[in-house]
Amino acid sequence: MRLTKLFAVALFATSFAHSALGGGESRKDEPLSQKDAREVATKAFLEATKGSIPKYSVKSIDDAGDKDAWRFRFQGSEQYARPGAHAIVKVDKRTAKTEVLLGE
Repeated sequence: MRLTKLFAVALFATSFAHSALGGGESRKDEPLSQKDAREVATKAFLEATKGSIPKYSVKSIDDAGDKDAWRFRFQGSEQYARPGAHAIVKVDKRTAKTEVLLGE
């Protein structure tokens, strides 16, 4: 009898935890916000340039045709405003994966 109660409690707890965690189904999370994507893009830009452009401006590039990614343009400023001191960073809205296209 005691073993049956213990089993019932364990089964209930497992069932509750499974449903509370989404039932094991893949969740469709909210897309990455533009603010969060900008932070991810900045980190990717600094890693890609190895810090060689410490002063820069960032602008969002609106691309109505691309609903899956945010795009940002980084441009060197002050003494770093020189040819090639720019990059485009694309951030996937679902995965936060980045692609960096450095200026030449």
